[in-house]
Amino acid sequence: MNFDLLINAQEGPELNPTFTDPDEYSELQDIVSFINKRKKITDIRPLLPQMSMNGRVLEEDMSIYLNTKACSSGSLKEALKSPLHYLITTEEKQVRPDKSHFELGTFCHTAFLEPEKFDALAQEPEGATAASKEGVQKLIEFWEDLADQKDDLIKTEAYIQAIASGLNVDKIDGMRCYLSHLKRMTGKVSVDRKSYQIVDLIKRNYYRYGDGIIPELLKGCVPEVSIYGTDEETDLPVKIRPDAFQIEENIGCNAIISFKTTHADNLGKMQYDAAKYMYYLTEGMYAEVFQNVTGRKCGAVICIMLQTVLPYLPVVFIYNPDDLANGKYRYRTALRNVKEAMAKDLWPGFDSFAESGDRGIVRMSLPEWSRREVLPQIIE
Repeated sequence: MNFDLLINAQEGPELNPTFTDPDEYSELQDIVSFINKRKKITDIRPLLPQMSMNGRVLEEDMSIYLNTKACSSGSLKEALKSPLHYLITTEEKQVRPDKSHFELGTFCHTAFLEPEKFDALAQEPEGATAASKEGVQKLIEFWEDLADQKDDLIKTEAYIQAIASGLNVDKIDGMRCYLSHLKRMTGKVSVDRKSYQIVDLIKRNYYRYGDGIIPELLKGCVPEVSIYGTDEETDLPVKIRPDAFQIEENIGCNAIISFKTTHADNLGKMQYDAAKYMYYLTEGMYAEVFQNVTGRKCGAVICIMLQTVLPYLPVVFIYNPDDLANGKYRYRTALRNVKEAMAKDLWPGFDSFAESGDRGIVRMSLPEWSRREVLPQIIE
């Protein structure tokens, strides 16, 4: 479907599925003006039960959210591929990657929302490992210094817990146990020298971007809460878990805030990836569900992207209303497809794109660029 043609040829929500009400979203200039006029950064936190007007807004562990059966933006993106994609995504157990090691993107995601986390990294002495008794002792001395800076009782408590484990703290296994408790109680994360330097650069970029606009936008935001509702048209349960949402008392409008990491080295590639991965469907769904559940008009969708490659720069985007309308259109189309598949208890795969009566055989349609003229070759 040619959306440019559709948008230009049709007007009004009845005819145009990507129609945008000009009064639906706040102007960027109004948001910036509101922030500039504040005497100080506000930090008004809404009570989540009071926001649960037509559903539930609550803090809960991510595992509970993932295991709650409802349509999410991820599963609805799969539904646009085929009903079977949706069924497999929602019914089959998904194997998730192990993130037990330090992961830059995950850490920065947390640190942007909670800037104090930037100071939670510790760079251990080079060459010191827990493979030898001498290495463990060197690490213990390093972490004991950090413990003393926070609370002089940490060493005693860590020692008691190591003794309680039944290990001899004079031997390497007991020393490792004591070291483990020390690390946990200091509340810091051990990283290598390179990661430490990268995070330090990201921290500086975080505070200087847009003359400090990122912490101003995020101050008082509500991070990572689950929002559950019921779609009025299809009666399907829906769920969202935005990285954060902000309220009008803090920045002049209610807003969904997303955080993304990227390997892109320019703005064009970042925006291309946002289209490629259908971020706009996710954001359109978030805006609609947030508004329906909380009763608060969603005036903006803001996306903070962070490069995970040199020079590790952030960028703050605000979504175009037409792109959000396009996202809502795709979100609603996916919901309708799921509703129909459930009603008929039919879950075709790519055969759902075949013409009726063609038994799943899809007519091949190659892209226009494949028909370009072949350049002549001069062979002498």
